[in-house]
Amino acid sequence: MDKLPQAYNQTIKAIYLGIRVCEKKVIYHYEDYKISDLFEYIPCQDLLNFCHPVALEILRYDENNHTDYLDTLTAYFANGKDSSTTAATLHLHRNTVLYRIDSIAKLFKIDMSDGDLIFQLVLSMKILNYMKLFKAPD
Repeated sequence: MDKLPQAYNQTIKAIYLGIRVCEKKVIYHYEDYKISDLFEYIPCQDLLNFCHPVALEILRYDENNHTDYLDTLTAYFANGKDSSTTAATLHLHRNTVLYRIDSIAKLFKIDMSDGDLIFQLVLSMKILNYMKLFKAPD
């Protein structure tokens, strides 16, 4: 019974965040929105301070060059750096994904074996996605 208030609050937050994403679900799982809930405690203007500079550089590059490098990298990391699964997710050929990942790594000097860097990039991508989904444009 000690955890009942916490479970209730998590349920309310999951429904609130799920509806804000415009997901029409019957059941909202807090686990799906936990990181977004964490970001809710940080003022929007401060969230960018937690983004790795390379993630912001990729975002600007995409905007200026009409590329999808950030989306490709996000999918690649979300799929455990598996190029075949990433290709299926993005509806691309596996070689296209490999080419893009290689291009991204070279262009932005990303060491794909650096776990700490990968973590920081993934966190940055989650922040950027949160800001896109949950915060109204200024």
